[in-house]
Amino acid sequence: MDEADKLLSPEFQPVVEELVRFLPKEKRQILMFSATFPVTILDFKNKYMPDAVEINLMEELTLK
Repeated sequence: MDEADKLLSPEFQPVVEELVRFLPKEKRQILMFSATFPVTILDFKNKYMPDAVEINLMEELTLK
């Protein structure tokens, strides 16, 4: 999911979760991409991706 923060906003999250439930667990692979990771993304990750690997390309904020 690109722009995962938008797709997992309250407006779209129920639809995304319904789609994920249709996918077989044993063959399901979920990738999420986003510049920001709000709590909604963390909740989704914990529910559907318990063994997820996080790759963070920016350890700190660069805006000054």
